[in-house]
Amino acid sequence: MEDAQACNHSGLACDELGDKQGAIDHYSQAISIDPNLAEAYYNRGLSRRDLGDTQGLAADLQAAAKLFRQQNLNCGDELPPLDYSAIR
Repeated sequence: MEDAQACNHSGLACDELGDKQGAIDHYSQAISIDPNLAEAYYNRGLSRRDLGDTQGLAADLQAAAKLFRQQNLNCGDELPPLDYSAIR
């Protein structure tokens, strides 16, 4: 069985290659393995944004923000800034 971090990294690789749906599938698998992996929600939200799914983006960012707060993680230093203009 793959671990959640490996699935998340596979998602990042797909995203870099332009395979947004493949990336979403990997991030979703990571989340199913570890529902507390805030980074996977964040990354999936960005891929959803790139496909025009602003509702999915908003839901994933809300989940990520909640988990980052619960885990006392500072996402600002680890993750790229997000352009919120895509959320309408």
